[in-house]
Amino acid sequence: MLALGWLPIALWALHEYFPSLGRRWLVLFVVLAVSALVIVAVLAPVALQYYLVRVEQHQIRSVGEIEGGGADVRAYFVAASGLWARWLPMPKAIVSEEKELFPGLVGPLLAAFAIWRMRADAKSGRQPITGWALAYGVITAAGVLLSLGPLVRVWGVELTHHGPYD
Repeated sequence: MLALGWLPIALWALHEYFPSLGRRWLVLFVVLAVSALVIVAVLAPVALQYYLVRVEQHQIRSVGEIEGGGADVRAYFVAASGLWARWLPMPKAIVSEEKELFPGLVGPLLAAFAIWRMRADAKSGRQPITGWALAYGVITAAGVLLSLGPLVRVWGVELTHHGPYD
């Protein structure tokens, strides 16, 4: 998460560069892209060792392990620990804090504001909704769906017998 935290800013800079051809946007993107390459270079030896141990030890997860590690939709809405747990009195439905996926309120509120603003701009004719907005929406939806694991569960109730992994 920390290594990819600047990715939205890099993509924003790239999207600002193409219509305007402003060098400052390109410079911002290049700085963040080079930073990402440095991070990959630093983490690559560690990732390689993890991979080699995994192959050597024949560590392959069973379907049961994958199902047990899959998220429940409630994990995105219930704060089991931390600052938000005090102010969001939803039922404690998460068994372990490891499965807590509540992103906080800032990210979803910023996304809602961006969607509202994009629709307002499209209605006024200033800026049409682009294919990029649709593409990022599909990527987000796919990420959330795949985080649910092989079975889709909502507040502990299994909705499907076959999830997106099948």
